[in-house]
Amino acid sequence: MILRGAEANIINDTGGIDIPEHCLERLDYTMAGFHSIEEYRSSDIETNTRAMISVMGNPYVKIITHPGNPKYPVDYEAVVAAAKENSVALEINNSSFVATRHGSDSNCRRIAELVADSGSNIIIGSDAHISFDIGNCDEAIKLVNSAGIKEEQVLNADKERLFEFLGIEI
Repeated sequence: MILRGAEANIINDTGGIDIPEHCLERLDYTMAGFHSIEEYRSSDIETNTRAMISVMGNPYVKIITHPGNPKYPVDYEAVVAAAKENSVALEINNSSFVATRHGSDSNCRRIAELVADSGSNIIIGSDAHISFDIGNCDEAIKLVNSAGIKEEQVLNADKERLFEFLGIEI
């Protein structure tokens, strides 16, 4: 089975993303995160936190990508609590440790510790920016294990659990 998904850009602090609803409703899942784009340029913790939590209210957004990006600081406690409350997964990806978003390590560790304590869910991904890194999740898995996140909290550790979370019948 091939899933149709997209990674959207968060474009404001009221939950806006750059993919129109008529496209979102055709996808199996949507991820959203901060990226270096003209539409969103905040480095303020309160604004970024409001933006990230607001996008969790979008029924099409199932996953928040690279929430530990140091360019866009957020209140991690508030974000993890909101993710649990809204049934949204937070992504821990390998690229944040080895290729992109340098300085993410301590932020991702804090998020992972909060996820472990709260019982909320994550997705592990490679976020490969080059072909030979596709599927490489070694550093992300090390972090998840050292933080004490249980396997049942890692949604993509089990196909049935992931599909149930996404609302997809197998």
